Amino acid sequence: PAYGAWFLVYNCHAIYRAVTTLDVREAAKLAGHFVLDGGVGFHLWFLPGLFVGLGIVFVLLRHLPRQALAIVLALYVVAVAIHARLWVDAPIPASLLLSRNGVLEAPVFLLVGHLLRHLPRWSQNIVPILGLIAGGAGLHLVEAHATFRGFDSGHDVTFGVLLLSIGVFLAALRGQGHMPRVAALARFTLGAYAAHVLFLDAATWMFAGKGSALLGLALLVAIVALSFALAFMLSRLPYLRRTVV
Repeated sequence: PAYGAWFLVYNCHAIYRAVTTLDVREAAKLAGHFVLDGGVGFHLWFLPGLFVGLGIVFVLLRHLPRQALAIVLALYVVAVAIHARLWVDAPIPASLLLSRNGVLEAPVFLLVGHLLRHLPRWSQNIVPILGLIAGGAGLHLVEAHATFRGFDSGHDVTFGVLLLSIGVFLAALRGQGHMPRVAALARFTLGAYAAHVLFLDAATWMFAGKGSALLGLALLVAIVALSFALAFMLSRLPYLRRTVV
């Protein structure tokens, strides 16, 4: 329900145009976006990726449990290679068809998250966790500079991001008992994530050409706050709560 609802929100203009003009090619294009990446709501690729990734992890744990971790790591290596433009002549649009719909990237994060849930308490020592976060962030910057000489469309697919994600996840596990109010926000993260591009687009339109570090920081805080506020309000409505929680 969440993916369908937000896809309609972000792609309403394209859907209206396809219906009113009876454009079969436009309708087929929209159907492809719905399956793969969310169309205008480009960030919605996360949900198809989640579904595909969960399916892959489920099959691996059921039939190849001992090889599962090696397989998902191998898939992620392929994703990194593609986004680092090592395979520039790939015969298919890998960033969409293989990566952003979950086949290559999502399984390793889902499986590692599943495995980390069973770690003993001593593994939540803050020093190695901070080391993972700092090391992952540093490695990510090195990879981004080496492959793109800066940041580009695929900069989020790096080995550093994997290490950084593990560190952040462990930090969240360690802090969940100490910050109950922050942990309570977790149930609204889906809605906030789905909604934030609406506010981001509005801010981009309102403040175009007025960039500054202070304004950027203020807009960041405002967008996050408004996104969570909208998710909270929608969660209070019986017919819409399934779109945000």
